[in-house]
Amino acid sequence: MWHFNDNQDPRYDNDRLRKITPLSKKLVERFQAVMVPENDTIHQEQAPQIRDQKSEEGSASANVVMSLMDNLLDSGRLLYTDNYYTSVTLASKLLRHKTHLVGTLRSNRTYNPNQVTSKKLKEYEVLA
Repeated sequence: MWHFNDNQDPRYDNDRLRKITPLSKKLVERFQAVMVPENDTIHQEQAPQIRDQKSEEGSASANVVMSLMDNLLDSGRLLYTDNYYTSVTLASKLLRHKTHLVGTLRSNRTYNPNQVTSKKLKEYEVLA
């Protein structure tokens, strides 16, 4: 057996990937040290399941995005996401960190304000 984590470590009690979390964190840290994305960041088709649990801060998908963008926030970047990750909650969180979000919003997404989901857009109209 090859172990990357102490099974008794309480920091990872609610982490479904607790056995490989320290290795995963170390790899992300090393990769981020080598690669710095451009200001327009294109989303990843299959994002790793970092912080895959829902929390008081929001949905699991928003937590994944915030984890991946952690070292890129507050630098005026533009993030593109698909409809799985796009939410009003995520857009608000990113704006607080000087990061803009472009993506397709699912109308049935949890916590979307009614004023957003009920708005009828004209052809080529952008909701700002």
